[in-house]
Amino acid sequence: MAVDYWQGRRAVVVTGTSVKELENKRCVNNNTFFQHWNYMTLLPITTRATAGLLTALVHRHLGSVIKGFALVLGLVFSALLQFVLEGTDLSLGQLVGTALVLFSSWLHFKG
Repeated sequence: MAVDYWQGRRAVVVTGTSVKELENKRCVNNNTFFQHWNYMTLLPITTRATAGLLTALVHRHLGSVIKGFALVLGLVFSALLQFVLEGTDLSLGQLVGTALVLFSSWLHFKG
């Protein structure tokens, strides 16, 4: 307690704040930004960071045609995951678009 008292007195001298303001700041500081974080909070952060690094590698090492196919096939993959994991039906536009993308990819790589 004595340490807190003297630290508060130094802060009063240096910054000109009152002891009451220092006590209010201590109460506010107990509610930190990371207070409610746990290991599950890091999952989307890590996933997005990894996806960003992989995207940068694709953009660096592959040509523009392959990048286009990777983008479109990634959208198809996302639509299929939406159907499988969430159980939501795909719209007619998504089904037609998926079929056209798969057909055009097949034509490109066939010939």
